[in-house]
Amino acid sequence: MRLVPAALAALALAAPADAATFYVVSRTPQAWTLVDPATVEMTPGGVRRIASVTVQKSITPKGPPQPGYLRSVSEYDCAQRRTRWLRFTLYSSAGRTVMSQQNAQPAWTQPSRGTEGGAILALLCGDPGGHDQPVISAPSVGDLIVSLFASWN
Repeated sequence: MRLVPAALAALALAAPADAATFYVVSRTPQAWTLVDPATVEMTPGGVRRIASVTVQKSITPKGPPQPGYLRSVSEYDCAQRRTRWLRFTLYSSAGRTVMSQQNAQPAWTQPSRGTEGGAILALLCGDPGGHDQPVISAPSVGDLIVSLFASWN
């Protein structure tokens, strides 16, 4: 496991035995993107659908920081090594919906290694060596989001 901020490390240590495991697929000083592999859905065509959560120090580009998070749902086609996003919702730190959007024309793309899409594709499709994400345990994604907000204050 890679080093994580103290608030998150404390959360991981305090997590009960039945806590969920989340993969950190991207981490910068401004945002963390997490996935819960237990939430993967298989579609009739063998495509995997999963939600990711990007917790951000600020959801606005200008002005004072406004923490929030983005929950997006995407599909991953392991056979064709491609992905497409279906919908997203942006939330304030208080959990209020800021905006939501459905993808009217969900086109498939092939993500590159080193991108969030590429990391999630590697994780879901069993690409050995294609992902090197740290993991963290927490009772819920909500607890993890709150802990990330706290670690940035």
